Amino acid sequence: MTPRGKKAVTLAVAALLAFLFLQFLLLPMLAEGRRLKKNIATQEGRLAEMRRLIAEGQAGSSGQAHSQSAMSEALKQRGRDFTLFSFLEQAAAQSRVKGHIEAMQPVQAGPEEDEGAGGSIVELQVQNVSLSRLVHFLDLVESPQNLVAVERLSIQGGGRKGAFLNASLRVRTVEMTDEVPSVAPVTPVAPGGVKP
Repeated sequence: MTPRGKKAVTLAVAALLAFLFLQFLLLPMLAEGRRLKKNIATQEGRLAEMRRLIAEGQAGSSGQAHSQSAMSEALKQRGRDFTLFSFLEQAAAQSRVKGHIEAMQPVQAGPEEDEGAGGSIVELQVQNVSLSRLVHFLDLVESPQNLVAVERLSIQGGGRKGAFLNASLRVRTVEMTDEVPSVAPVTPVAPGGVKP
């Protein structure tokens, strides 16, 4: 082969490698980054909405009356047959996480958590799930319109080379009772899970 032919083959191989790198590595990573940024923005908006509702609930009698009526309206729209277990099972099935749930159990609220709150708490352990499926599941679970919130979330790398994640989460909702619903104040948790 002539030097000119070798140079042409080398350039063709380099162009092919560059194309494969762009097509199968760089562009998918950039698209995933944009999707994650969009999900983070959505979650931040939901968090701001939840903080606003909490602030309204703690603002005083007039703010609490408005918050109570908004909560009552949300409970009516949600329906009396709503259960946190079925809601979580639907979200898990929709996000294809259901097969990765190792445990899902109800939790009794402690005395400091149960100050006038009529609701239910469920703890879940999810094993060997991909980041995208976990984010989709959390996006479905965190539902202000259904008065469902993730109280606690712990994520660890699992599986081979951290390709999959293990997560433990605690989810709370308000349930409909004959009385006006109320929600216990949310205690902020510092990084590392320590209450201030």
